[in-house]
Amino acid sequence: MSKIKQLLAMVTGIDTDDGENSLTSPERWFNIDGNPNATPPAREVPLTHPEYYHVHNACVLLAKQIKASEQLPDIIVGLTRGGLLPAVLLSNLLNVPMTAVDYSSKKGAGDKHHLNIIPQINGHNVLLVDDICDSGLTLQEMYSELTKRRHFVRSAVLYYKEGMTGHDPEFYHYILPKDSGWVNFPWECSLED
Repeated sequence: MSKIKQLLAMVTGIDTDDGENSLTSPERWFNIDGNPNATPPAREVPLTHPEYYHVHNACVLLAKQIKASEQLPDIIVGLTRGGLLPAVLLSNLLNVPMTAVDYSSKKGAGDKHHLNIIPQINGHNVLLVDDICDSGLTLQEMYSELTKRRHFVRSAVLYYKEGMTGHDPEFYHYILPKDSGWVNFPWECSLED
């Protein structure tokens, strides 16, 4: 392996000698400069262990979907913890302010250690962002509360578990079958991992 390929493998975690996982293959392509006009290829098979560049590529494509809807949000609301990284990426790609809300449904399968206090949100058109719409209860509860406050609300997620949801997101990148297992996002780690 050449010195350049070794450096690329070290920086990106991608072995450029492996044809399937090369930087030029659609599975490993990522948009270095964040140009929302570039079109990264979408994966046909959803990943259960996505890496950061998968998240970045999915957010670029989500930003294009949102922009094509011709109704940009006034504010992006990132749901802690999984929705924060996608929300920051979408905020930058769309040039829209972002705020974080510490909320998760107590009825769903996700993390139960949230304050679940929904603060005042500035802006009429709100885009809720989370990493996954699994049971859909978190998005459904947030949607219900924000529409009661007279906001126009839409949602964007990286993964949408089909047929299991209390809320259907308007924007999503990967569709999972309802019987699929847990998705392990790169930020779901601990010092023991």
